[in-house]
Amino acid sequence: MKILLDHSLEPPATYCWRNEWRSPYDSIHNLLSKFAYLNTMSARHIAQLFLAYNTGYRTRSIKGLNISLLDSKHFEDELLAELFEIEVDKIIKAFPYPHYDQLEFPANRKLRFCLKCMAKGFHATIYQLDIIARCPIHGCDLIDECPQCESSIPYTLHPKWFNDPYYCPTCHLDLAPIV
Repeated sequence: MKILLDHSLEPPATYCWRNEWRSPYDSIHNLLSKFAYLNTMSARHIAQLFLAYNTGYRTRSIKGLNISLLDSKHFEDELLAELFEIEVDKIIKAFPYPHYDQLEFPANRKLRFCLKCMAKGFHATIYQLDIIARCPIHGCDLIDECPQCESSIPYTLHPKWFNDPYYCPTCHLDLAPIV
């Protein structure tokens, strides 16, 4: 008996996306956060939808749910591009790797952000690069911990963040308040 699995990249018509929520330099963390928020999806649902089938990483990762967002190699880039209505090359640039050289531009494993950008629902891929210390838009230092409780947020597909995007997973501080 032969079992054939159809891993079609055709997205169900039930997902929502708003192009006006997307910025040209969005990180994959930001794109996935917005998608999770708009579609009321958990980290597990995001992982089941977007993790690549052919990497040998999928089953173990979905169980553990602490999936690094630093490298695109474990994700279905074409499906991400289709659902986010963006070109595949821009999806690849939303991840630090392979777009940047890992040795020349090491990336931080904690979410690094500008509070002013985060308040507007924006996070850029370059904020994760250790070489970038200040927000190029606002000129302020990037931070890697909650301003209230000082806990860090992992740069992963982490349940505590994606179950409630834009809130500190520890103290629940709103990091993107409506102003």
